[in-house]
Amino acid sequence: GNGCTGYENIIDSLLSKRGDTVRNCNYTYRVCIDTSFISFFSNTFSSKEYTNERGNFRSVYLKGIGRIRNGWAELMNYCFDTLKGCVINGVLYGDTSTLVGINQLSTELPERFELYQNYPNPFNPVTHFGFRIAEFGLVKLTVFDMLGKEVAKLVNQQLQPGSYEADWDASAFPSGVYYYKLESGNFTETKKMVLIK
Repeated sequence: GNGCTGYENIIDSLLSKRGDTVRNCNYTYRVCIDTSFISFFSNTFSSKEYTNERGNFRSVYLKGIGRIRNGWAELMNYCFDTLKGCVINGVLYGDTSTLVGINQLSTELPERFELYQNYPNPFNPVTHFGFRIAEFGLVKLTVFDMLGKEVAKLVNQQLQPGSYEADWDASAFPSGVYYYKLESGNFTETKKMVLIK
């Protein structure tokens, strides 16, 4: 949102130049204050930065991605939001691990690593993954399409030993067969799942 009830903040072209004014909604305007290229998600994108007429709000847009950063100030308080990850047209950018839920179900020390079959399976659009971690370390739970292309990174963090559950909302993905892989230390296991819409 952009603070204008009933309006979307759509900037579908990065043709504006420094100093150009963009009507944001019925009562506010944004001014383009910077045009450049930004390295973001390990890629380089054309970018535009806008501010409002009072200069207390800034937003950055990338071509092909959309808004990646907001910053605003009121009195002496400053707030910033930055896009951490997203999936656009089936392409994963950045880290989407915080876009899903991960819950520690038990701190009981498992004897071994385990990855359970997702449930429900087939699913539409949300499914759940259960897994056990036997020792502290970096844990990755990743989803791949049938071609082996990574489409979602559900977990990518240090976890204590225990039993966990992670969720994946596949609303933005087409029907088909997907694979999910759990990696931690020397342990790797992959399982198959089916998204039906």
